[in-house]
Amino acid sequence: LHEELGYVLDDVNRYVERKVVIEDPELAHLEFTGTVFLDHLDEWLATLEGSFPVEMVDAGGQRELVRRKDR
Repeated sequence: LHEELGYVLDDVNRYVERKVVIEDPELAHLEFTGTVFLDHLDEWLATLEGSFPVEMVDAGGQRELVRRKDR
């Protein structure tokens, strides 16, 4: 798979109950290369934090992918 992260998450969201949303349009354009295994979605989402300047935030009924704050 070689797509923008926003498109990848749109596809993933078709198959999961807790949606993953990206509020920052710049993050949606990050280029993702790899494979998503829906039966290991939580692990895959965790790897995004190591690969991109993002972090996953629990937002009640959904998850938000936000820009990681510099520490």
